[in-house]
Amino acid sequence: MNHLYDGIDGRKVLIMESPTGTGKSLSLICGSFRWLTDYAQRTELETLESLNVASILGFEDPPWIKEFAEEQALSVFEEEKEKKRKRAERLIRVRNDQTQNLRDRANKRMRFAQSRDSTGEWEDDDEFVVEEYDSDTKSSNIRSDVLNDALSGDTPIVDEEEADETKIIYCSRTHSQISQFVNEMKKTAYVDIKAVSLGSRQTMCINENVLKLKSLPRINDRCLDMMKASKSEHGGCEYLVSDTVNKQNFTDQLHATIKDIEDIVDTGKQHHTCPYYGARHAIRPSQVITLPYNILLQKATRESYGINVKGNIVIIGMCSWFGAVELYVKFNKEYKDEAHNLVDAITSIYSVSLNVVELDRAKDQLQRYLLRYQKRLKGKNVIYIRQILLLLNALKNSLATTATDPHPLASKSTIKMVNDFVHELDIDNVNLFKIGRYLSESRLAQKLQGFVEKKDKQSAAAADDVGDAKYISKHVSTIQCVEGFLTSLTNADLEGRIVVSKSVEDPTTSSLKYLLLNPASAFRQVVEEARAVVLAGGTMEPIRDLLDELLPYLPHERISKFSCGHIIPPTSLLTLAVAVGPTKKPFDFKYENRTNHAMIDELGATVANLCTVVPGGVVCFFASYAYLDKVYKQWQSSKMLQRIENKKLVFKEPRQSNMAEVTLAEYSRSINAAKSIGATKTGALLFAVIGGKMSEGINFSDDLGRMVIVVGLPFPNIHSPELQEKMRYMQARAARNGRDVNIGNEYYENLCMKAVNQSIGRAIRHKDDYASIVLVDHRYTQARIRQKLPAWIRDAGIVDPPNFGKCIAEVGKC
Repeated sequence: MNHLYDGIDGRKVLIMESPTGTGKSLSLICGSFRWLTDYAQRTELETLESLNVASILGFEDPPWIKEFAEEQALSVFEEEKEKKRKRAERLIRVRNDQTQNLRDRANKRMRFAQSRDSTGEWEDDDEFVVEEYDSDTKSSNIRSDVLNDALSGDTPIVDEEEADETKIIYCSRTHSQISQFVNEMKKTAYVDIKAVSLGSRQTMCINENVLKLKSLPRINDRCLDMMKASKSEHGGCEYLVSDTVNKQNFTDQLHATIKDIEDIVDTGKQHHTCPYYGARHAIRPSQVITLPYNILLQKATRESYGINVKGNIVIIGMCSWFGAVELYVKFNKEYKDEAHNLVDAITSIYSVSLNVVELDRAKDQLQRYLLRYQKRLKGKNVIYIRQILLLLNALKNSLATTATDPHPLASKSTIKMVNDFVHELDIDNVNLFKIGRYLSESRLAQKLQGFVEKKDKQSAAAADDVGDAKYISKHVSTIQCVEGFLTSLTNADLEGRIVVSKSVEDPTTSSLKYLLLNPASAFRQVVEEARAVVLAGGTMEPIRDLLDELLPYLPHERISKFSCGHIIPPTSLLTLAVAVGPTKKPFDFKYENRTNHAMIDELGATVANLCTVVPGGVVCFFASYAYLDKVYKQWQSSKMLQRIENKKLVFKEPRQSNMAEVTLAEYSRSINAAKSIGATKTGALLFAVIGGKMSEGINFSDDLGRMVIVVGLPFPNIHSPELQEKMRYMQARAARNGRDVNIGNEYYENLCMKAVNQSIGRAIRHKDDYASIVLVDHRYTQARIRQKLPAWIRDAGIVDPPNFGKCIAEVGKC
């Protein structure tokens, strides 16, 4: 906490490592909140001292002018102080009311239902015509508005009447992780701090007509339809409050006590007010904001929410391993999941894709728009729109298949430098910077979207009938997607690459993708504007990787590192590097060896023997679903699985996300049932996949994870074009910086080891927990590999049993 406090005060970027169960969240909260409280008091004193007339006016001014100026300044200061006092009194009253309501469950609802005519046509469509534009002058009539959120079409919500407090912005990957952080906040002495949690419509909407749509794109569209209807008085959402008094009242309700997402939703239901927009109105006067990664990291989204990073403290929690598992998953291409950590989140947000369907849709809409308004468009609008159509044709042609393309059943991906791609398209004579500026300042995407929404009501209704997987949001303009891709073509060659993916079998799936290779450039604005940035996780090593990926431009003195060990005693953890099995067959799970039947059977005997001596739950991680399935089938045919099932019930991680929770519940129930008198089994065994649904965010604490087994070293697919390009990029950057080490291979190995660390971190979850970790592969005995395990595991000691009998003996002592 002292290190954090000093780092914030010194405007540092802090990299803080503290294993799960050591009180990381509470330490972050107490250290940063104390600084925020002290800073507010210090600022008030400094403001009062600065009101000295000598600092306001020159010494030559007459005394009466100085006195008047001082009185005016003091008056403003006292007025602001009085506002804060009244606000504090209001919050105390609301807090007392909320406490009483919780006691007697008499929650009163405020109804603002309004009946509005849901029909109505626009009589004129002049609003869709872009204004006169000239990029060669600085006197354009176009308003340079904040860009709408590219994902939802939201407009900024900023209440200028509220003071923008200095604040702590805490972000994490999932809503559940944010809720955990908020619940820790409630345990501290800072329960009076003004906090608000932000989330998606899917988690915060209370309108049943919207929620029943299930999928996020459909929910976003219906919400935006209803919001527009509310504004135009033609019907809309009954929960959307527009008057200032009720917005302020709801903000007071949120600030009276610390609330997580679920609490805010409940408050919205009680007061008949939209929690999603109500929380956004509460941002400026809040001292603490908690939110998911994507809201903070994407500039357009951040601005649409009205979040100002400048001068504030950004804490990014739960960011251990910095995207290694996500990249491992992506390069293996065996399953898809959302971005778990910071690097991958940044890479995903700024890696823009366009497929053939989107290009055709954008071209069709823009041609119809030009045909409709060509005679009414002024200035250079027609020229720019024709240039954009030319660019759309060029992009579409780059995906056309030829006789030289591969077999019809194959897909082909090629990676190109940005400049090479632009030259190949023969569009290097087009000023892409001007095109990007035009799209941004003319608001063509918004104008076009309004035009399409009006003219395509029938086709939009038909689109509602398609499945969720094929549903295209009508509030996300295809031109916005094109704008993002064209903007990426103006980036430096070193920043990223273009991935051209052609499919002869199904040309509609062919796509272009801008692959960001340098996430540091996208994260730089946050680092430079924030007062301090805190990156906190359980395992941050190797720090060198983190600095290279996110902060290569920062001077050494701006970076502050802190790491602490685990709070469990060494006797609570046993780590074994198992090189041979029960019949002395060596374990070498390299790709070319891992299908060896004899070694798979040896692995089965190893797992069966370990299950004999370990009570409770055992989690065994494999490199992929495919390899898990292969091993499982062989054990079924060889009766090895039956031998394991004699001791423990066996569960297998499902590929379907909606089945993961059910599997975990059954696994937990089986372990608890094994504790009963007369139980025939000692617990349960769960086969899981590294980088899958069970390797991140799941707590296998206590009896749920008395042992974690990792089979082999899960290196990602080295043949992935994107992985190869990333390795080449890192090697070239190292060469430019005068580093002669093989950074590319180091990066590849680190991806593997961080994925391992993610999995073995599932076991020890609190100070009284204990577990064994078994690393099955002879390569775990190598010093280079071992050095990349978490420090708290290395410090507790890693045992290299000379034979399998010694391994069982060590486990039996635990």
